[in-house]
Amino acid sequence: MLVALFAFVGYMASVFCLTQSSYSRAVIYTAMAVALGFHALQVASLVGGIFYDTAVMGMLSLLTFSMVAIGAVLYIVRHDSVTYCVLALIAAICVWLPVWIHSESVIVTSGKLRIHVVLSMAAYIALGYAALYASFWLFKNRSVRQIKSVSVLRLPLAYIERAMVLSATVGALMLTLSLATGVLFIRDIWGQHLAHKLFFGLLAWLIIVGFLFLHYYRGFRGKKGAFMLLSGFVFLVLAYFGSAFVLQILLDKQVNLIDS
Repeated sequence: MLVALFAFVGYMASVFCLTQSSYSRAVIYTAMAVALGFHALQVASLVGGIFYDTAVMGMLSLLTFSMVAIGAVLYIVRHDSVTYCVLALIAAICVWLPVWIHSESVIVTSGKLRIHVVLSMAAYIALGYAALYASFWLFKNRSVRQIKSVSVLRLPLAYIERAMVLSATVGALMLTLSLATGVLFIRDIWGQHLAHKLFFGLLAWLIIVGFLFLHYYRGFRGKKGAFMLLSGFVFLVLAYFGSAFVLQILLDKQVNLIDS
C-alpha cells in the first residue's frame, strides 16, 4: 500500500513539475527517481526474482514500469516530456491495481520458459510504444488540420512517425521470437488455456508485420497505418492480459508453468 502510494505521489509530482516552467531539472529528476524507485520495489515484490511469478498484475506493473523508465530516458536524452507525462499518468493508475485486485500466481520453473517471457514482455513494451506514438500521430494530425486549434502535443509529426515505425519494427521482431519460442512449450493447447492466446497473438503478428511490409515496400503510412498498429496492439493485449484477467482473476485459477 505505502509503496504504491509513494510511487503514485512521485509520478504525479514529476508530471506536475514537467508541466510547469518554474521547476529545475534536479527537482524533476528527483520526483522521477522516487516514482521509479518505489515502482521497482512493487515489481520486485510481485514478480519475485527473475520472472518467478508471472501473474497478470505483476506483469502489468512490470510493463508500465519499463515503459515509464524508457520515457524518462527519452526525456533526459531527447527532451521528450510528452511521452513521459502520458506514461507516468498511466503508471500512476496501474500501481494501484495490484493493491485493489488479487491475481493467482503463475509460477515459472524453467529457465527456457523465462526467456520466452522476457521476449514477450519486450514485444509488449516496444509495441506499446508503437501504439502510443500511433495515438500521438492521430492526435497531432487532427490538430494540424484544424488551423484554429492549438496542439498541446509539442512533438514534430515526422519524429512521431519515425518513432512509431521504429518501435513497431523492434516489437515485430520480439513478437516473432516470442511466438516461435512459445510454440516449444505447447503440450496441450486446450488444457494449457493457450488457444485464445495463440489466436490473438498470431492475429496481432499478422497485422503488425502486414503494416511494416506495406510501409517499407509500398510507402504505406498515415491515418490507416496508425489505426492498423493500434488494432494490432489491441489484439496483442487480448492475447495475454485479456485472457490472463479472465483466468487468474475472474475464474480464480492457479497455473504452474513447467518445462517438461
